[in-house]
Amino acid sequence: MFVPAHFNEQRIEPLHRLIRERPLGIPVTSAAMHAGDALRAYQYSPRELAASDVEITITHCGICHSDLHLIDNDWSVSSYPLVPGHEIVGTIAHARYRAVLVNDS
Repeated sequence: MFVPAHFNEQRIEPLHRLIRERPLGIPVTSAAMHAGDALRAYQYSPRELAASDVEITITHCGICHSDLHLIDNDWSVSSYPLVPGHEIVGTIAHARYRAVLVNDS
């Protein structure tokens, strides 16, 4: 995960142990549990894909300054747990029948 240089590294907890020990198929990400909190390992159970949903296996994710504002609830709109990172790179793992796939290769 890319983190801006001004983001204090003390706020990011390593995920390696959790990723190694998680059951297969259980997604793992980083989340802030409260405003101003460090990012911590977070497991969740995703909902079923809806007719127009696409599941993406994320390989890279950046954290930008707007994510930092959301983590700290600077705009008074955040809800927690908050999973930052809206700039992603990945591959399509599953797509429902109404989803449109675009091949740009």
